[in-house]
Amino acid sequence: MDLVTYHWSGKHHDVVKGINLITLLWSDGKALVPTDFRLYGDYP
Repeated sequence: MDLVTYHWSGKHHDVVKGINLITLLWSDGKALVPTDFRLYGDYP
């Protein structure tokens, strides 16, 4: 699996080449759970 892929950048408002890492912090009000995940898909 390639680490560097093409993905949409909200900052650049265009498709860019990068690692496409999204960090999510989940909380139920008491605990904080950091979750890292990557979105993969075919780019036409």
